[in-house]
Amino acid sequence: MLRGLLLKDLLILKKGLLMGGTILVFYSILGIYGEEASSFSAYFLLFFSLISISSYAYDEQARWVPYALTTTINRTKLVQSKYLLAFFMIGLGFLCSFLLSLPYQIVQSNTFVLTISPITWGFLYVSILFNLILLPILFKLGSENSRIIIFALCALPTILLVILDKYNFLPDMNQATIESIIKYLPYIGVITILILGLLSYSISLKIVKKKDF
Repeated sequence: MLRGLLLKDLLILKKGLLMGGTILVFYSILGIYGEEASSFSAYFLLFFSLISISSYAYDEQARWVPYALTTTINRTKLVQSKYLLAFFMIGLGFLCSFLLSLPYQIVQSNTFVLTISPITWGFLYVSILFNLILLPILFKLGSENSRIIIFALCALPTILLVILDKYNFLPDMNQATIESIIKYLPYIGVITILILGLLSYSISLKIVKKKDF
């Protein structure tokens, strides 16, 4: 059942996916000669994770959820399908980011070793957090009412960092401190995602079970 729901969403989003694939091919060619290929490729993670949000708008326009609930699909499966779609799109974006950086690695490196840049790992983490925070909001408010919140989630972290940096609120850290933090970042990231993921799913499930569609 989840596979069918995922295929339904992918068919709805196929135009956006084709557009993303076209852009990927174009920038792969430019990335062979550019020095920012690995940096730009990370944005594909955000691109594909944002595309999944469009499925909510299409579902609302087609009145899909009320219809689906008259079939064998229950509310739990509906919630699970949206989380599955979000993680599938993030995984697809991660794969595209890696493929986009390959031409640059092949051309620019004397000794070719497959690597994934820290920027890409960072965008992967941000994309997962973004979706885990946004999914309960989408279930609660719908796609139309969530647009301002989506914009805020994208803009506020950048604005906050600029303000903190401008007024010297960011702490000065030496190289040893930075290396120590980097060493534990993967563990902190995984634990944070697991905790936030369970919390996000529980909240979404509670919202959908109580919601009158």
